[in-house]
Amino acid sequence: MKDNSGKTPGKRLGDFLAGKGFYIVLAVCIVIIGASAWAIFLTGEQPSVADIDAYVPVLNPSPSSAPKSELPAFNVEVKTPPPLPSPSAEPSPSPTPKAAPKPTATPKPDDGHGDDASAAKIEDVQFVKPVSGTVGKQFSLDALQYSRTLGDWRAHDGIDYNAPPGTKVVAIADGTVRELYADDMLGTVVVIDHGFGLLASYANLQAVPVVAVGDKVSLGSVIGSVGETSLAEASDPTHLHLSMTKDGSPVNPADYVG
Repeated sequence: MKDNSGKTPGKRLGDFLAGKGFYIVLAVCIVIIGASAWAIFLTGEQPSVADIDAYVPVLNPSPSSAPKSELPAFNVEVKTPPPLPSPSAEPSPSPTPKAAPKPTATPKPDDGHGDDASAAKIEDVQFVKPVSGTVGKQFSLDALQYSRTLGDWRAHDGIDYNAPPGTKVVAIADGTVRELYADDMLGTVVVIDHGFGLLASYANLQAVPVVAVGDKVSLGSVIGSVGETSLAEASDPTHLHLSMTKDGSPVNPADYVG
């Protein structure tokens, strides 16, 4: 339906609001707000949000109502540290030092000679002649003897047992071979330790004895044979030259061999 001006009712309402109608609506809102304030004053009740929203248009959107994420709760058991132990009233007794053991004497190794004075005596040791034959020269340190090979007079520190070349030479007692060497004057020499500080040198042997250094020998065992290797006694009959020392000093072999 149109009026005489040719405008529809909706068009006329829009023109009204665009003109003086806006002020009329604003005045109505002010009246409503004033009425609400007067009601609060008289009743003491605050209008709800819904009442206000009913009269006041929403100009700004409300903040997001999305629930905030919360951190998960952890049940952590807090353990109380145990109390420190109280110091003992009495100190613990210190250990009693033990007496150090007394050192024991180290036994001397047995060299197979029976030279332990508590076990045997040199007088109990049995000796034999080193070779079968006659005595050519005696032991003599004081009375000089003439050397036909060297052409002079000199001391003789052993006994010469005359015997043909190749005659077997034996150990005069149990012992251990200590040395074996070739001497420029005495020829091939074997030195045997017979214990009790007694050493015997068997000289003028053939070039190759049947024993070696370190060998254990027994009374009467063969150690070599009579030779012709001694240059100092080359003019004498073939023989074995036997000399002995006791604790490093020359002794007469006849005192032991007999």
